[in-house]
Amino acid sequence: MTGFQFFKDLNLSDSLLKSINEKGYEKPTQIQSETIPLLLAGSDLIGQAQTGTGKTAAFALPLLEKIEEGASKLPQILVMAPTRELAIQVAESFRVYGKYLTKFNVATIYGGQHYDIQFKQLKKNPQVVVGTPGRMLDHINRKTLNLNNVKGFVLDEADEMLKMGFIEDVEKVLGCIHQSAQIAMFSATMPPAIKKIAKKYLKDPEEVHIASTEKISEQIDQKYLPLKSNQKNSALIRILESEEISGALIFVKTKATTVSLSDVLETKGFSVSPLNGDMTQSHREETLRRLKNSKLDVIVATDVAARGLDVEHLNLVVNYDIPFEAESYVHRIGRTGRAGREGKAISFVTKRDIGLLRAIERTVKKKIGLMKLPTVDDIIELRRGRFKQKIYDQMKDVDLDFYKAIFEEMIEEGDKDPLDLSATLCSMAQGGNALQLSQKMDDIKILDPFEDSKSKRSKPDSRRKGKGSKKAFQKIKLNTYRVDLGNDDGIRKRELVKAIINATGIDGDFIGRVVLKDKYSTVDLPADLPKKNLNDLKNASYKSKKLNIKKFNSTPRKDK
Repeated sequence: MTGFQFFKDLNLSDSLLKSINEKGYEKPTQIQSETIPLLLAGSDLIGQAQTGTGKTAAFALPLLEKIEEGASKLPQILVMAPTRELAIQVAESFRVYGKYLTKFNVATIYGGQHYDIQFKQLKKNPQVVVGTPGRMLDHINRKTLNLNNVKGFVLDEADEMLKMGFIEDVEKVLGCIHQSAQIAMFSATMPPAIKKIAKKYLKDPEEVHIASTEKISEQIDQKYLPLKSNQKNSALIRILESEEISGALIFVKTKATTVSLSDVLETKGFSVSPLNGDMTQSHREETLRRLKNSKLDVIVATDVAARGLDVEHLNLVVNYDIPFEAESYVHRIGRTGRAGREGKAISFVTKRDIGLLRAIERTVKKKIGLMKLPTVDDIIELRRGRFKQKIYDQMKDVDLDFYKAIFEEMIEEGDKDPLDLSATLCSMAQGGNALQLSQKMDDIKILDPFEDSKSKRSKPDSRRKGKGSKKAFQKIKLNTYRVDLGNDDGIRKRELVKAIINATGIDGDFIGRVVLKDKYSTVDLPADLPKKNLNDLKNASYKSKKLNIKKFNSTPRKDK
């Protein structure tokens, strides 16, 4: 620690202090207290810190201090982020902190947005440009982004750049910056490839390491639910019906699932909205506003899209798709159980996810309990109770004399049983949404997946011999595909499966046998995989190398 307790002690200009005060900030976080003086002094810097520690202000404030007003029409500060969502958030932070600087402009450039919008931003002579690697490099090649006057460069979430295969583009951009430019690199972890870049491009960097302080609140009740992938929707609906929800956040792997799952929940009467990277910033802000104002019950989101989401009244987090990293689990469920409130975190666990659950338990140093899923009878009883309460509440608030007269007329006009009439009115009030459920729906059998995984060690893999219990998958035809990645590239089976899932959104249960060779790998995928998914896989990459997937054996096999 440097000992700086207040922002006013950090030698920042009055214009920056004014914007900081308007945000209600008085005391810097640890990374801000340690980083800001070093960057103000002109040092290159390596900052190792988790998301949520305040690192954006840690680099934005000192770099804004270095901007020379009116000195040049070319960008002076360049910030590279791995995703569109993070780039937008970082750019907005620069705008907020720099609002009192003279003629201050920020440009945000990322893939997926029309070039004309970005051309207009860049023509406004922004002092700060924030963007993603690919689009930033594209503008450099188009000569619409000139880096000749860049004084400060920030590489934010460098380890995420590595995971997403952007490091080659990162180095190309770094190669375009003058050697005298100040460089700051921030990363939650420091894998060898990131250390190599730091050694190559940073000049005698100062290092700031902030240990993760994110802890799971004791107010959060953590449970897991073992099931099959095709049972997730039914299980989720039961959970949402049985819990007293003030706000629920459902985490999924892909953008496509945020939309499809939201559609399913909406048909069941839930007030729900997806949250993903394809949403405009205004749409995102409107969605979060509705959630904070309790106009929405449920948000279905990806990890990246949920960055910065902070809603105190959330009391349920569901890991519809369990995260690959234990740290992500901690960050996800930390959205509930805030401000002394109780919260609940439920993780859906398929057979493939058992190892991930164990890793999470080791990280949180706690055994996660098995959840008892509500039965059909439980749901019916809850529905009956809510329906009766709704009627009781209506009786208190409405003048019933007019309706009593109609009811008496109906009884006098015929031999109608008052009880039958009442039941008919109740049915009409439901508007086609039946309170009763078929007992056939009670088909989610909760088994202990760990016991099942132990028994697999001594038994043949029945699923791969076409004799498994997953009847829905037994007759799926699989084709074998070749991937231009193998042992020599350092890839593991789990990482290859993850890359396929991230690129296509395909459920992991539809991925068959994976065989790693030295120069390539083979993987079995559904024979009817859409052409779009295949194209996505061809262009997907692992550590800057494309998967370049193509059919390896044209003979379809029955594998599941």
